Amino acid sequence: MAYRFEEFDNWTQTEADAKFKGKRLVYINHDVIDAVGDSKKSERDTYVAVEKQ
Repeated sequence: MAYRFEEFDNWTQTEADAKFKGKRLVYINHDVIDAVGDSKKSERDTYVAVEKQ
């Protein structure tokens, strides 16, 4: 399953529990963070982008 951060951020705890139930891995995409790590040149800045978001 893959979810955009904007979707996840608006869920209630009950909604998140229902969507994640039985899942072993959940990937939440965040466009800004993903864009920073897109190239070899900027991938080291990914952790900084996570802290800022």
